[in-house]
Order: sequence, then C-alpha cells, then structure tokens
Amino acid sequence: MQARARDATALYIERNGADGLAADAARFRLLAETDVLQLPEMEWLVDGLLPMGGSGLLYGPAGIGKSFLVQDLALTVASTATHWHGRAIRPGYFELTGSVIYIAAEGAHGLKRRLRAWREATSYTGPLAIRFLDRAVQLRTLDDPRALVAAVEAVADPDDFPDLVVLDTLSRCMAGADENSAKDASTVVASLDYLRAELGCCTLALHHTGVAESRERGSTAFRGAVDALLSLKETDGLLVLESDKVRDGPPLDPLRFRLMPEAGSMVLAAADPSANETRPLSRSAMALLHSLRDISTAEGCTCTEWQEASGTARRIFFVARKALLDRKLVEQRGTKYRLTPKGEMQGA
Repeated sequence: MQARARDATALYIERNGADGLAADAARFRLLAETDVLQLPEMEWLVDGLLPMGGSGLLYGPAGIGKSFLVQDLALTVASTATHWHGRAIRPGYFELTGSVIYIAAEGAHGLKRRLRAWREATSYTGPLAIRFLDRAVQLRTLDDPRALVAAVEAVADPDDFPDLVVLDTLSRCMAGADENSAKDASTVVASLDYLRAELGCCTLALHHTGVAESRERGSTAFRGAVDALLSLKETDGLLVLESDKVRDGPPLDPLRFRLMPEAGSMVLAAADPSANETRPLSRSAMALLHSLRDISTAEGCTCTEWQEASGTARRIFFVARKALLDRKLVEQRGTKYRLTPKGEMQGA
C-alpha cells in the first residue's frame, strides 16, 4: 500500500511538478475526527429557515404570492429588525442589519409600490441594506455570476458582502436551459454554488410547481442540491409556508400568512397573531390606537364613533382594527371598544 502511494506521488510529480503537488495538497484538506469535531456549528440567517451561506429553493403555484413573501423576508433581513414573523434573524450576531441583493429577473415593475406598502405596514423608516437588479443573471455559464461578483466588489467592502441573494425567478435565470435535464440543472446549481462561495452568501431561488402542483418543476437535481427546500401553498384562504427539507436542521413548523391590501399594493401579515408580536404596528394601526385613547370613555366607544374620530378610510380602518384586536391592544365588549392595559402602554 505504501509502495503504491509512493509510486503515485512520484508519477504525479513527474507529470505536474512538485509545485503542482503542493498546490493540490493545499486544495484538498483531509480531516481527522478531531478536525470534524472542531468544525463550527450551523449558523442561521433566518432561524430554522435559511442557513448562513446555504442554498434555498422556494416553490409554489404561479401567482400565489411567492414574491410578496420573499420580498417581505428580504426587506426584513435588510432592516434593523431582529425577527421575521417570530423567527430570529442572524441569531448570535451583534450587527443589527444584514444585506441583500434582490434579482428581480421578471422586471422591477411594482417594486416601488411594494416598497412603500412594506414601509407603511411596518412603520419602518430606517435605511435598508438592499440592492435590486432589474434583469436576470443567467446561470447556464459562469459569465453572469462572475459579472455579478465584480459588480458587488465594485460597490461594497468585503465586510459588507450580501448575506442573501434572491433570484426571482429561477426559470428566468436559466433561459434556454432544460429544467428537466439533470445536466442543465447541475450546471445551474454550480453557478449558484459559485455565488455562495465568492460572496459568502445564502442564495434563495423562487420556482414554480409542476402540473400536479405537488412538487417543484424540473429535475430532482435542484431538490437534492439545496439546503432548504420550501413550499408555499394556499389552504383555507391562507398562505402556508412549509419545509420539504432543511439540511442538518429540524423540520419547519408551518407558517401561515395572509396578503393584506396596503398603500396600493399588498403586504404579508402573519395569520397567527403571536408571530407578529415582534413587528412594529403600521402607521394606520398606531393612529387608530391613539384616536381610541383620545375619545374612549370607561365604557368604550362604538365602531362608528371610533372610525369617525380617526378620520380613517373604511377599508384601512377595519384592517387596522383587526391588527389591534389580534395583538390584544384593544378589546371588544358587545358593541363597544376600549384599550386594554397593554394597549394603553403601547399608545402612551
């Protein structure tokens, strides 16, 4: 055995030189058991959902709201928020914000309204560490991924490289490839791996379901390659986010959402009110809370009195009222509404 190893080494040096041997020895580091035991634990970008530096794929039927969900996630990661619908962002990190690149491969139409609606719904007024690209990054070769890395290097310090790169959608970023071909799919996966390695980021690609809508469209090579495989479906009028696979992590408990109208667009809202506790109230809800504080007596006030005093449009009033009731900031007794002790503290 040792003689064969010496013969192989001698042959390699003869063909490639000693420098080539040293370079390849550094390239392939063989880990002993003690090395493996000292490897760092998995770190999360979004706890239990997306691993830092990992790869994710979210699939669902066309038009269901995948972009609204992922844009909500991306903007939250790029803000100073510490949680996304109850799940910690970058747990264990002291930096307040992560950074995001959002590849809007289907175009940037609608982004302006969606950004305004998200800020209105969350009352977030701070900066967002996010940059948008309004064209596809083609993944059939490494040409576009290399150009994207160069563009990031031109505008960002290495310490500010993105934590998350979103590709919306995967099919637009592999134009001309056969998504049912394992060979083409593997080439796309290799390009995504290149982005992750060069930028140190997590990638999240949006994809559609097949005809049966029971799984993602195309080759199973995508399913096998990603660290987090997520599905979005509609059940009983709610959007339900589930995990088909989270590598080295526990299964994700389903998260349920509603799409709510806001500022001429739609925003994501948690169907489970407790998951929304960590998000600030929208401006509309906060204004409604203040108006109820100003007019309410010990017995409370009626819905009509409250709406008229608030001066809020009917549709916005009822959406904001529900948010206040869900958070138990306001209580209803018969036909009267009044602040709870928690609401009095919030509205102070």
